[in-house]
Amino acid sequence: MILDLDDAETRALLNVLVETIDADKYPLSPRVRLLRGILMKFGAIVGLPPELERKLRHAVMPPPPLRPPR
Repeated sequence: MILDLDDAETRALLNVLVETIDADKYPLSPRVRLLRGILMKFGAIVGLPPELERKLRHAVMPPPPLRPPR
């Protein structure tokens, strides 16, 4: 499937994905992993606002692994 999105639609979709990932209570859940995978399929996008670029970098990176209990 190919989506024909203009720049504004692409930015809106990226914002929704990033906000959903950031707001999720369970960052390692299958749902969030799926959304991260979708986000990574966008690849490099030129001309994004700096704030959105920062949010994208943060959203794509998985959270650090949990330390085992002692």
